[in-house]
Amino acid sequence: MVRDLLINPYLVFACSTVIGLILTAGGVGKLANLKTLTKVLLAYDILPKKTLPFAGLMLPIVEVGTGTMVLLQMLRPLANYLAAALFMAFVLAVATNLARGRRDLPCGCFGRGTKGISWRLVFRNLAFVGLALLSAGGYHLLQMLLFSLYGVSLLIHGMNRTRRHSIQASS
Repeated sequence: MVRDLLINPYLVFACSTVIGLILTAGGVGKLANLKTLTKVLLAYDILPKKTLPFAGLMLPIVEVGTGTMVLLQMLRPLANYLAAALFMAFVLAVATNLARGRRDLPCGCFGRGTKGISWRLVFRNLAFVGLALLSAGGYHLLQMLLFSLYGVSLLIHGMNRTRRHSIQASS
């Protein structure tokens, strides 16, 4: 019964629409504020500095392209998997910095430099991962989301443990 609900074509279409609109709007917002995006990417301290101008240009282009493909149901399910991968990259970037104790970073969502990241942002993006996988049309893909959640929790646990060890060592 749950499986039938999750593969319902109307639900899949609604999920695709939500994911497509979020990615397209987010990418357009970032394209309109490329300088802010580059500063946000620099603040997250994940990518090498040399790659930031290229990444700052490509990220919104990929977001708009992926969002458009999801909205138009082009290259389904590949575009939906790409959407899930984008949201998972956002999850990992935010979770990594939260594990580092850096809550004052700008979100960067929709091209704005809004201050403050939180676990709520991580879980919101994980929900988007779930919607993107669901919009790919496969019930079994939710298992991938659960596996991803497990991976994120291991990452966070490991980073917190490393952080505690480095704090104790410096004391």
